[in-house]
Amino acid sequence: MPKILIYTDFDGTVTAKRGGILVKSPFYQSLLQGYVKDNQQNYKYTPLKGHPTQEELERGAAQPVSTDEIQNIFKETFGDPKPDYTRPGAEILMTPQAVTFFKEVLNNPDITIKIVTRNRGDYIRELFTYQGFTPEEISRLTIFDSKAKYFAITDDLKDKPNDISHFYVLDDDESDYNAMLKALRDSGYQPTQISGKREEPGNFKWLDYLKDILLKLTSSNEEKKSTEDLSQSQTFEASSKVKEGEPSSQNAEALFDIIKEQIDRVKAYKTSRALYKAEKLETSLADAQNYLQKNPTCTIKEFLNYRKDNDPETFSISQALAYKRNPWDFIHTPKAFVNVMNLFKGRLSELVGLQEEGTRNNYNQKTIP
Repeated sequence: MPKILIYTDFDGTVTAKRGGILVKSPFYQSLLQGYVKDNQQNYKYTPLKGHPTQEELERGAAQPVSTDEIQNIFKETFGDPKPDYTRPGAEILMTPQAVTFFKEVLNNPDITIKIVTRNRGDYIRELFTYQGFTPEEISRLTIFDSKAKYFAITDDLKDKPNDISHFYVLDDDESDYNAMLKALRDSGYQPTQISGKREEPGNFKWLDYLKDILLKLTSSNEEKKSTEDLSQSQTFEASSKVKEGEPSSQNAEALFDIIKEQIDRVKAYKTSRALYKAEKLETSLADAQNYLQKNPTCTIKEFLNYRKDNDPETFSISQALAYKRNPWDFIHTPKAFVNVMNLFKGRLSELVGLQEEGTRNNYNQKTIP
């Protein structure tokens, strides 16, 4: 399975404030042990409040993901339980689009994201905690707190991983951005394998990058093969009476009702991410309905091929969510969609059996909405 590796800066890229300004700010300094107003401490080596000192770490103390002391400062400054982006200084927080981006990629096993920053890893993990990430999600995040970004990447790639199909680089600083691109080229990767974005702080379009990254995953031959393999899934075993040549539109109403139910459940969350997903699902559903209206005799196989080949955006945007604990939340992923289609075939089989017994079923009488 091909994978994508993302290298991103943090301050000024994931957030809207450059790191050189952040670490000298009263808020950042207030997170450090021994803080005294108007007294600048070394941002890199002064321990955070509630965190072990270097000596304690050397004696075996564990580095926590977060502490109550730091979390309380975040909450008092920017809001509890969720950040209030209208408060002064909120540009030091991860932008809302960046939060959505990281939620998606950290839950996709085919994407690895690594932060390369001059800031410190313990501070970044505290910020991720405040912005709603779980310890499990944070554990999947690699942080290189290095001033030499070129060497951080070349060292990381010295073993030349062969399962990476594409790289993504994001940084607001031009010299750092160019250094990371050069590190990839000098590590032996071709320009066609590398994409990058450099923007001013606050101008990064994270949802656009998410779409592009997920499309790159689904466009590969291996991904297509994986999707085809999923069509053989036995999660919802179809009856032997139903063949791929059966008309897909015969029971399309049942399929659409299932998907509409999932859309309503997604909307119930009322978060910006859920509403965004629901909108995409509704657009996709309308397209599927329109296709079946125009092709009432299409087969199940033809319908599946159409969905894979002609609606890659909806499939790819939602693909990262295929691994959620509650897969019904987002039905339109390759795996979930195939499962629903197999369930659809199973229901069609039931209808065939009922018809053989002379029983009528309302689904057979309905037209596609």
